[in-house]
Amino acid sequence: MTDEPDKVRRVKQSVMAALLTALLLLSASAQQQTITGKVVGVSDGDTITVLDASKKQHKVRRDGIDAPESNHDYGSRAKQSLSDLIFGRAVTLTPEIRHMPYGIFHIGYGIWHMA
Repeated sequence: MTDEPDKVRRVKQSVMAALLTALLLLSASAQQQTITGKVVGVSDGDTITVLDASKKQHKVRRDGIDAPESNHDYGSRAKQSLSDLIFGRAVTLTPEIRHMPYGIFHIGYGIWHMA
């Protein structure tokens, strides 16, 4: 009979975790929107700065690219390669929400679409 309080506690914890996850997803989708603008900066091989129509800057890192940082070997080459491809171009940043292992959610701008 001592197991009953543990079961109730576990059920409550599971319900709370599900509610928090739902709130996280709802707030993330409500806050993030598609951003269109011009690439005005390249920080390294996977990070750019986009200037939108209201002149607000958005610094975003491209998910799924493991480029070296600027101070690592080939970092300056990675930065230059990305700059050659994208600097000065119009892009659309599309929000992305993905479920990852261990109950973690990745929320960010994962995709760049170049115009």
